[in-house]
Amino acid sequence: MGAEPVAAEVRATRVHKRDAAGDAIRAHLAHHVSAFIDQDARVRRDEPDAVHQMRVAARQLRSSLQVFSPLVDRTWATHLRTELDWAADDLGLARDTEVLLDRLTAHIADLPEAQRELARRVVNETLSARLRLARTESLASLDSPRHQELIDALAAAVKRPQLTKAAREPCSKALPPLFEKSWRSLNRIVADLNRDSPARDWHKARIAAKRTRYAAEFLAPIFGGRVDDFAHAMSRITNVLGDTHDANVAQMTLEQLATQPDADRACCFALGMLSANELLDERSLRADFTQVWPVAVKAHKRTRSAFR
Repeated sequence: MGAEPVAAEVRATRVHKRDAAGDAIRAHLAHHVSAFIDQDARVRRDEPDAVHQMRVAARQLRSSLQVFSPLVDRTWATHLRTELDWAADDLGLARDTEVLLDRLTAHIADLPEAQRELARRVVNETLSARLRLARTESLASLDSPRHQELIDALAAAVKRPQLTKAAREPCSKALPPLFEKSWRSLNRIVADLNRDSPARDWHKARIAAKRTRYAAEFLAPIFGGRVDDFAHAMSRITNVLGDTHDANVAQMTLEQLATQPDADRACCFALGMLSANELLDERSLRADFTQVWPVAVKAHKRTRSAFR
């Protein structure tokens, strides 16, 4: 079954607190499967931001199947999550390279003129070639039998999601505890975080924050404004953590470029200056996180009244 016929079959419906949690699962699947398929077509046409939006849809689906796992059959959900992981990862190199190239291109403009041109040449040559290769590989994945099988599996998931008995409970009873579990997990990770924590710990917080944000976005249409406010607060958190991660990746990439055999001293110096700026940016972003996190904590406290 092709992507366009499937897109015509999946339509989200409005779900209320009193409705069964399974109805919320169906609506959520319908919305994000439709988005995933829509972006599939846009990626093939190489439209702006299509790869990013397709990855977001895949991650929304994957995350909800994990956070709300008691409501869905484990084997069925694990298979879908595995395939969505594959799809997101296959799109990942293209998207991550695109973000890195845009970031470094913008920051190169802040270098002194002599270093600016040296850094621009090596960054553009290397990352542009990597981006072309990544896009070719992404398109090959979209044309693969595995991708078509994923499309078919997602269409089947919308029509006949494999739900557990717990999904028969009303949303007001079944969903908030699972959302709270995700929040508690994130809170524990952040409690152990400080400005000098290793990058892997900040990355762990980023992943957990995305999961909590996606869970809030799942619940917001059902429970209303205060949950939506929390989702927006979490969006700020994930943006800061995402930028922090990008700054760290930029430093590692610049180190790799500077250690290439054909990199001369002047080029290495320019790349070193750029890397130093990325380090300063990473430190600044970590400081920003300490400012926006209390806002998210307060927004979370206000969600409790929405679940009563």
